[in-house]
Order: sequence, then C-alpha cells, then structure tokens
Amino acid sequence: TTGTNPFTVTADSTSGLEVTVGGSFDINFDFTQVTTVADLKLLATYFTNAITSTLDDEGNLPSGASIELTTICGVDLATATDPVECSSTSSAIEYTSTMYLAHDADAEAITTSISDALSDPTTIQGVTSAVIAEASAGVSVPLIQVTTSGSLSVTNFDTTSFTADETAEAFTFFDDAILETLV
Repeated sequence: TTGTNPFTVTADSTSGLEVTVGGSFDINFDFTQVTTVADLKLLATYFTNAITSTLDDEGNLPSGASIELTTICGVDLATATDPVECSSTSSAIEYTSTMYLAHDADAEAITTSISDALSDPTTIQGVTSAVIAEASAGVSVPLIQVTTSGSLSVTNFDTTSFTADETAEAFTFFDDAILETLV
C-alpha cells in the first residue's frame, strides 16, 4: 500500500497503475563463452536475480515489481537460437520492469530511480558481484569472466630502501588485499 490508497495493487486489480519501464545498461562481461540458448537463459536468470535483489536492497524496486531481461550481448532472449552468437561489440543488457502502483503513486519518480540505479557504477558492481556469486554457487557454466582495471595510489609508503624480494612481497601483499576485497 502507498499513500492514501488502503489497497494493494496487483496485476488483477481494477484500480491503480500498471507501469512498465524499459532500459539498458552496459556491463563489462566477456560473453564469448555463451554459445547456447541454455547458457544465455541461465545467464539471464542470474542477471534477473541479481538486478532484482540489488534494486530491492537499495530500496529502488517497489513491492511486487518484476524485472525481465530482453536482450543480452545483442541477442534477443525471445528469439535466440543455437548456436548463440553474442556480439563482441555489445555489452548491453536490456530489460523491462513491470510494477503495479497505487493510483496516486509518483510513477515517474519510481521509474527514474530504477533507471538511475542501473546507471550507477556501484549498482552495476553489485549486480556483477551477485551474478558471480550465484554462478559459482550454482550450476557451473564457464561463461563469466569479469575484466576490471584501475589504479592504486599509496602514500607514506616508501619502497626505495626495499630489496627486490621485499618489493615483490609488497606487490603480492597489495595484490592479495585487492583480490580479497573484490571477491
């Protein structure tokens, strides 16, 4: 329920708003190992779960709203056939979200919050992490490879007096710390 409307609005309601919003976002995934419709649909399930969970956790998804992926890596999920040929130039994921809102709900604000959230790098990282976690915990499909890049600036850490072995050990320490933080 929202606002002054005392009733829950659902797909079967006779009052309220049915709002569908669509959009897309880019993600840094290597889709080259996605070669079958089964792989594509499994990946779509992982992404749908991750997007729904992440948006819900952030408070950007109204109760009862659903997310449906329509396109992954340039392949339309409704018409995909084997062998799947993901576009090497498209890392976009297209989606629709359907929600049922009270008649006095601010549909524009709600749809904007979803679009904004799926444009936020922090949200996309949360989605990516959730997809990786679900894929590694569930059925093993060798299709997830994330490539990231960045730089690390450390101040007040002078390595000029280090031996080659000490420098290598420092690099290993930072590599391990970064990896542990990301995984």
